[in-house]
Amino acid sequence: MWPFNHFDHRRRLDVIESRISGILPHLDPKSNHMHMARIGAITIAWAKLERAMDLCNRLILHKLGGKAIQADMPVSLKAKIDFFKKAHGRLSALASVKRRGATIAAEIKRLKERRHDCIHGYAASVESDGTRIMRRTVYDGDQIDSQNTPYSPDQMLGLFEDISRITSILVRHCDRLIDALEKAQDRDG
Repeated sequence: MWPFNHFDHRRRLDVIESRISGILPHLDPKSNHMHMARIGAITIAWAKLERAMDLCNRLILHKLGGKAIQADMPVSLKAKIDFFKKAHGRLSALASVKRRGATIAAEIKRLKERRHDCIHGYAASVESDGTRIMRRTVYDGDQIDSQNTPYSPDQMLGLFEDISRITSILVRHCDRLIDALEKAQDRDG
């Protein structure tokens, strides 16, 4: 961690800019395009996962008693995961799927760190096998630092596949909740 001072801050920004301009010309264009395609695929897959989570959380909030946990839809990723997990742990309407909900929440939480590295980080360097050393900002109160994590092309593809897999599980889970709700309405109504 480093204390804030304007000179050091400007120097660090200059270093980042020089690294950005210095990295791209040295990369194999085909390798760079494939890296950008993998980042794009991860970004789109994650957007679908969050949309599915939003829809499921909305159903829980408005139709399955979620307002007992909180009044409004969660907005940040952490809040979305926390609400989903709490709802499955506390609401009687979700008692039969409590374990499945906890598993889904844990898997999304696990994936969010890898996704954060790739989406909010940048390739600080590239190894000969195409592995990118992804550098991202780490926050600790009002301090910031950086963290480097290597991601091979296969690991990035694996992340995309893991996100897609858990999205499918989440969508099926939400579909089952809707089916159960519709059956209950038919029975009661």
